Amino acid sequence: MAAHYILIVWLTFWADLLQFVHCAQTSLPVRRITGKFVFPPQRSNGRDENDRKLFSKFHSNTQQVASRALELGCHRRGDQHTTKYTVIYQVMYVTDISIGMPPQPSRAIIDITQSNLFVHSINCTDHIQEWEVENCLYHLMYDSVASSTYQSNLTPARLHYYGVYTWGNLSQDTVHIGDISVEKHVFQEATMWHPGYMIDWDEQYDSVLGLSHLRARNTYDNFDVSSLLENMVRQNTLDRNVFAIRHPRTDADEGQLILGGVDDSITRSVIKLALVDSPLDGDDSNFIAFASAGWVVAASSLTLGAYLD
Repeated sequence: MAAHYILIVWLTFWADLLQFVHCAQTSLPVRRITGKFVFPPQRSNGRDENDRKLFSKFHSNTQQVASRALELGCHRRGDQHTTKYTVIYQVMYVTDISIGMPPQPSRAIIDITQSNLFVHSINCTDHIQEWEVENCLYHLMYDSVASSTYQSNLTPARLHYYGVYTWGNLSQDTVHIGDISVEKHVFQEATMWHPGYMIDWDEQYDSVLGLSHLRARNTYDNFDVSSLLENMVRQNTLDRNVFAIRHPRTDADEGQLILGGVDDSITRSVIKLALVDSPLDGDDSNFIAFASAGWVVAASSLTLGAYLD
């Protein structure tokens, strides 16, 4: 079983909340997506004419610019200088969820550091700027009018997630994850979806399945709500306060997300570690965003052995 990586989280800190009423276990397939961030260079003396054209296209069509930069091999040779583009690869793991009644499908990134759920609103297509509307048309969109379980909130909300900026309002509805339904979950209904970097993968997902233990902090987000995992526990929807992820090794493989249990045929041993409950401080916003999700343990040292493929 060396080819499989398993993340198993025991939610023992919520054990006192668990009452075995209407509990369930569900399993969902997981897909891997490998995307790219493409960053142009920063110059103190301004950009040349070709760079201005490139950035002009970026603001009108993000996908076109990212593709163009990659066609150039992430560098361009000019008459007097060479322009190099920095490429960062991002691996994401995606599964399918749905919202409302009847359920409306959405493709969600599985993220143990995220608490805020966001979805594309059907109203995203009402924007006056055509290029902003195009950013939404790549995605599955949520129509609150079509859902019998929708409850209005309308609190203004903005969010930043890995190079994508969203604006909209808070809404409340039932979220379906496999055989589990989370009722009255609060999320952002995004009426504007704006990729902030040259990225080539944002059309491959529509939302985030947040599995954070605590409400993760983000310096840009102006709202802070419970994660889907928190509400699953509060509403007693899980057989056991456990979830497990088997990551696909390539974009062609299929992994697995289990909520409420584990795959006992793969699990060989259990390591129990106490979570650190003390507040985290510091000036590193990226570190705080990850660490504030609550999956933090104390470690005095870390050793990595040989890599097994």
